[in-house]
Amino acid sequence: MVLPLDAPANTPWPPLAYQPQIRDLTGLVAAWTSDERDVLTQTPSTPAKARGKWWQRRATDQVDTHRARSFIPAAIAGDVAAVASDLLFGSPAILTAPGSGQQQTRLEELSDRVAAALQAGADIASGTGGAWLVPRWNTTLSDRSTLQAIGQDQAVPEYTLGVLTAVSFVVTLPAKTEADTSTWRHIERHEDGRVWHALREATNPNELGAVRPLADHPSTAALGDIVQQDGGIDLTGFGVKGMLPSYVSNGFWRRYRGGEYGAPDHASSLPDIDSLSQTLSAWDREIRVGQARILVAEGALGPDGALDLDDEVFTELKGLDQGTASSRLPVEQVHFDLRVQDFAATALAQTERIITSCGYAPQTFGLHVEGAISGTSHKLRERRTYRTLGRKQRAWEPAVLRAAQWMLAIDKQLGLPDAGMVDGLNLEWSDDNLGDAAETASTIQALRDARAISIETSVRMAQPDLSPDQVDDEVRRIMDENKTTSPLDLIG
Repeated sequence: MVLPLDAPANTPWPPLAYQPQIRDLTGLVAAWTSDERDVLTQTPSTPAKARGKWWQRRATDQVDTHRARSFIPAAIAGDVAAVASDLLFGSPAILTAPGSGQQQTRLEELSDRVAAALQAGADIASGTGGAWLVPRWNTTLSDRSTLQAIGQDQAVPEYTLGVLTAVSFVVTLPAKTEADTSTWRHIERHEDGRVWHALREATNPNELGAVRPLADHPSTAALGDIVQQDGGIDLTGFGVKGMLPSYVSNGFWRRYRGGEYGAPDHASSLPDIDSLSQTLSAWDREIRVGQARILVAEGALGPDGALDLDDEVFTELKGLDQGTASSRLPVEQVHFDLRVQDFAATALAQTERIITSCGYAPQTFGLHVEGAISGTSHKLRERRTYRTLGRKQRAWEPAVLRAAQWMLAIDKQLGLPDAGMVDGLNLEWSDDNLGDAAETASTIQALRDARAISIETSVRMAQPDLSPDQVDDEVRRIMDENKTTSPLDLIG
């Protein structure tokens, strides 16, 4: 086991098997995704790395405070995660299955219930490289299950011959009091049909810490009433085989070829994001040091600089001629030309390179979209985005379906009427971001002219959200309006 429940207190944290991955995910990757200067500049690094990374050189500059404060982190990693989330689940995916309208109504309610968690999970997966979907239930708060998305930076997976057999979620808890210097960790371990909860207290943050009763920390105290003597909860009664959590990998991480951890969208773009941050910071510095000034002789502003004509533009300098009564006001205006176009072009080129490296087309982010274009032209321009979206949908679909089956089984145990696992469960992706109504209509008309499509298929293409019964009703209305007896009569 990578992280056994009975591991000794001095077990290294993060675990040696995944220490590089977890340190990367909680260090550089998390820092860039957070887009917060304080988080980024406090990211641990060796002196060698500090000399190599521009932003870390600024963070370690203890002499030139102006240079240190002019660091502007590029927020593009967070932007990429937000766009990735919107592309996948900006319009909710719908769970469907063959069966009665009552069953579909229940699946639509479940689709709405998980929509927010799936969108959050897609954002997390883009930023951290993967997400775990974990069904939850709390009978004191709700009569039905919920879904939680957890980043892979909080997970320690275990594989046997490439097959996932267990996972431990490790969450660092807040200190119990201001004087509490211990590091508290809640460990939630999942295996086939069972979950365990444990609390650890470490005096050294680089160690796992000693086992403590769940009641010793307010964040885990309530768990003590539901776990069995060994700290576990039996899940076999739900009737779902396998572990409760489902994992979604964001893609293969070339730096760590084992495959246990997926790659963040911006994993290969960190040097480029570093360069973009340098450009933005230099641009900000140019604006700050190039602001207009009016130079006046020392003392010209009066006692204690009393003259106040938007005094932020005035600067007193020794040695300037104070002038005479007959001479003009002894001032000198200084105004620098700012290289706005140069900085803008450089930042745009770097941004496009980062977006492309993350797997998306610049047009997806609103770049180079001048003028009206057809749906076909739109798809050609955003081909790279479409491929990335298709790859992610294929990764997400089995995990979402498995989480949904677990939630349906949990709802049944909670006593919801007509709840339980569903045969033939399917996930229908919304195409709101993938198409154009005019293009769809043109395609349907072309297929009808070629006598290659039926009324039923036309209705399904034009209105993909309709249920089978609604499609049948729409076909009958069209046939009645056109006074035909067979769908084949309208092909020509």
